[in-house]
Amino acid sequence: MTPTRRTRGHQYLIDNSVWARVPTSAVVRARVAQIQRDHEIVTATPQVLEAGFSARDPTDWDAIMGAMGAFTVLSMSARTHDVAIDVQGILWHSGKVLALCADPI
Repeated sequence: MTPTRRTRGHQYLIDNSVWARVPTSAVVRARVAQIQRDHEIVTATPQVLEAGFSARDPTDWDAIMGAMGAFTVLSMSARTHDVAIDVQGILWHSGKVLALCADPI
């Protein structure tokens, strides 16, 4: 996977559950398209591995990895890990983690 780098707007890491809704939800599809126009969508190794885990067969895995290759891969560090855990904790404790799955972005 060769990451690409575009520098515009903010960086967005879009959860795999959101990507799964793109084909079936016009609201989600429109929001993701708007993010793609105005900002950079990025990924991280755990997200790529989760996406690959959902593949149905080797051909599907190849297609998923090809699609994920279009995004810049964020580097992981101990600090990145700590920030991600802190953000997830804040989201859970504010009641926003499961709510994000039900509400349009």
